[in-house]
Amino acid sequence: MLFVISGLSLQVLLQAPFPFQYQMQKSEKWKKMARAEGHYQQALLRRVMAAWKAYQKNIQCLLHQVAQKERDHNRELLR
Repeated sequence: MLFVISGLSLQVLLQAPFPFQYQMQKSEKWKKMARAEGHYQQALLRRVMAAWKAYQKNIQCLLHQVAQKERDHNRELLR
């Protein structure tokens, strides 16, 4: 059997017996699926964090507006 190492994967040349090639194909498939799942999770986390930051920004704006209205109201009462 001859092996060629390229990047993270281990590719088997044609001299390998069939069951071993099948196992390597399955292994590569699972590695690709795991990598894709990781990318998907990162993208999902980015979207969730962006939505959370936008929500927090909106809440801060609302709190600032409420505080401003309260200050204006208190100034009117003191006059």
